[in-house]
Amino acid sequence: MAHAILFEHSGFIGAHKHVFRDLPDLLNPVGDDPTLNDKTSSIVILEGDWEFFIDPHYQNKLGEGTLGPGLYPNVDVLGPRGNDSITSLRPVDSGGSSSLLLNILSNIKSEIIKIEEIIERPKHGR
Repeated sequence: MAHAILFEHSGFIGAHKHVFRDLPDLLNPVGDDPTLNDKTSSIVILEGDWEFFIDPHYQNKLGEGTLGPGLYPNVDVLGPRGNDSITSLRPVDSGGSSSLLLNILSNIKSEIIKIEEIIERPKHGR
């Protein structure tokens, strides 16, 4: 399931909104959700690959490709027009990139543990 969190300010501060599906127009919030139309300055993507757009109904795409799982403390990754300009967004078929990211992170963690074990080994002969 796709899951992104939009934040009002850089560094994951301020009003935020959890998004699980495509949103053709952030200007029209659902329920008590705050409108973050043209106010998003940082993003956390927990699952899926996402596209972001300046205008409603997926018009005028921001950035070259998609953003996958990760922390984006500012939206510069979407290009110079990214900050405070997102009006619509949608998850796209990731082709398994979330599981690929989990595998990469697992491998990195394994390598870090190996390095820590080498560093902590007692030195014999001294």
